Parts: sequence; C-alpha cells; structure tokens
Amino acid sequence: MNALDQARQEIGKNPILEEQLKEGMLRLVNFIEKHPSVKYYPLTKIKQITRSERNDEILNIAIYFCGERIKILEPRYYYSVDS
Repeated sequence: MNALDQARQEIGKNPILEEQLKEGMLRLVNFIEKHPSVKYYPLTKIKQITRSERNDEILNIAIYFCGERIKILEPRYYYSVDS
C-alpha cells in the first residue's frame, strides 16, 4: 500500500476528524495523486485545494500530512521580508 492509499484509509477510519475536514483532506490526497509533478504545497495552495476557510484548519491538515503515521508532505520553512 502506498502512502496516499494509507492516508485515505487512516482518514476514513479516524473517528476524531470532522466530516468536512475529512473531505478537505481527501481532496488534497486526490490532488497530489493526480498531479505528481507538483512538489511545492504552500499553505495558500492547500487552502485552495481543500476549500477550507479557516487558517487553523489548513495548518492542521498540513501538520497531519507531515506526521509520523502519514508522511506525505515534508515541511520546509523560509522567511522573507516584504518591503
């Protein structure tokens, strides 16, 4: 079983996740599967794909996919100064 299939299974059987959150997470998994050439997923892109409105929800989705059990995304950070 690949990581995306494992993610679908984990999301589906997790009783703690709200249905709307599960739907957004599955949208992201499906997008990643359909677009393997995309390698960069900033929070704004995750927000667009998952159709989430809340920033804390988007951050939680990103954290979930960077976790120990489901490791689809690799976190990388940078800071910039807007002038």
